[in-house]
Amino acid sequence: MSVSGSLCFCSACGNLLDRVRPNVTSITCTICQTPNENNWPKTQTVMIQQSALPSSSLRKKKHSFVKSGDGKEGAGEALMQEACPKCEHPEMYYSEVQMRSADEGSTIRYRCPKCGHKFNANN
Repeated sequence: MSVSGSLCFCSACGNLLDRVRPNVTSITCTICQTPNENNWPKTQTVMIQQSALPSSSLRKKKHSFVKSGDGKEGAGEALMQEACPKCEHPEMYYSEVQMRSADEGSTIRYRCPKCGHKFNANN
């Protein structure tokens, strides 16, 4: 059996050997059935530098914020010069929302301030 880093291979065919408990003295290869001496490392030490870990300030920045309306009509809407298809009023409120997956276009919601007519358009 040969050891390369933290992997052990069969001395006859080169197959990766299964990991076994340290008290097992022989490992039989599942491919060629050759018995191999158990040379798996008994312990493994891992050293991690503090700089490799995300800092607490970075973790604080990784928050998702969900924007929700306050329930008032017209909150978060902008006014545009577009005629209402129902009452011909020259202005309409609109807002943009992402209803589908991120790689697809957004949905534009329109609302007439005069008659209240609402409709959606997909980009």
